[in-house]
Amino acid sequence: MTARRQVWVAAVGCVVILAVVLSLASMWYATGRLDALRDEPGYESAERAMREMLLRDCPGGTVEIVGSGTDGPGLRYVVRRVRSAAATEGADGKPREIGTYFLRMERGWVHLPADEFSGPAVAVGKALLECLPHEAP
Repeated sequence: MTARRQVWVAAVGCVVILAVVLSLASMWYATGRLDALRDEPGYESAERAMREMLLRDCPGGTVEIVGSGTDGPGLRYVVRRVRSAAATEGADGKPREIGTYFLRMERGWVHLPADEFSGPAVAVGKALLECLPHEAP
């Protein structure tokens, strides 16, 4: 085997190993996050979930859904604006627009309370977990 071919084989091997490690890490992370979400209520839509959560946390306020979009199968990102005396954001009186992820599960849309990275990571891990053969409960 020539030196050039050995380098090529080593590079391909490293890429394959990295892909396997990243897939396993994503499935491990997703499994932990999905277990934590089992007790969360499910909603018929991500937008409705956002409204109900915010009206529960900021009673008497108004919730405006500024935008929402799909970030993958079963994953939505919803951006909202809240106007309420109880809202702590926007100390200058101007509400900020803040977004969060919602994941589609069996019982409906569930809120993913975390940073922007975790939403896609959980969705990818969930998709990988669904590809694995599993026993019926």
